[in-house]
Amino acid sequence: MRRAVALVAVAGLLAAVPPAAAAPLAAPCQLTGGFKTLGELVPEVGQCLEDAHVEPATGNTLQRTTGGLLVWRPVGNWTGFTDGAHTWVNGWFGLQQRSANERFDWEDALVPTPAAGPAAGGCPPAVDNSDASRAAPLTGAVDGTIPPAVWSPNAATPDRIAYRYYSFAGDGASATVAAEIVDDGGYKIRVNVYAPDGSQAGTILLGAHERQQMSLGPTAPGQYVVQLTSYRPAEVQFRLELRRG
Repeated sequence: MRRAVALVAVAGLLAAVPPAAAAPLAAPCQLTGGFKTLGELVPEVGQCLEDAHVEPATGNTLQRTTGGLLVWRPVGNWTGFTDGAHTWVNGWFGLQQRSANERFDWEDALVPTPAAGPAAGGCPPAVDNSDASRAAPLTGAVDGTIPPAVWSPNAATPDRIAYRYYSFAGDGASATVAAEIVDDGGYKIRVNVYAPDGSQAGTILLGAHERQQMSLGPTAPGQYVVQLTSYRPAEVQFRLELRRG
């Protein structure tokens, strides 16, 4: 009888002890910001497998998914996804696709390059701003030349469009970009301005001895890129000007 009473007492004590609090479940990972946008644009991204995290060695933000790997590069400010064979890049020119072992010429546009010293004989080297990774600074008025484009004689070799790139920093104030063709060439050139988020801020089409300008309104913080495009199989002489306020 005493044994039964003791067991009942122990059972009562155990019942009075509150259960241990259950450990909180980890919140599931999510695709947010630019990764979410890219996931909506590219079904191959799939679902996230981990939270986004910064890679210390590069400063890039990475996130693994069921389809591959998402990356945001602060240098160049673009978001990409690769499945190992193909890469989708959402950047200055919208969503573009390439093979994983290739690169678009603008992807490293904001990578600083060492200043080149004078060439032999004391003459400064010619500026090569034929791709966005070597965009020349635009601080006022500049005269330049777009090299000849190449028209392929057959379909086996692609045509080569000629480009010139310039860049300037947005500072919150309004800005105007003006362009003029100063020679007699018979081909038109296209001038595009891209905002720091990759969206097109303005565009104009110019003919021989024609001058146009585009007002960008208040500029956002970050790097703006001016792209001049020519299909003319000869040089094009131009003047480009940036005005603030």
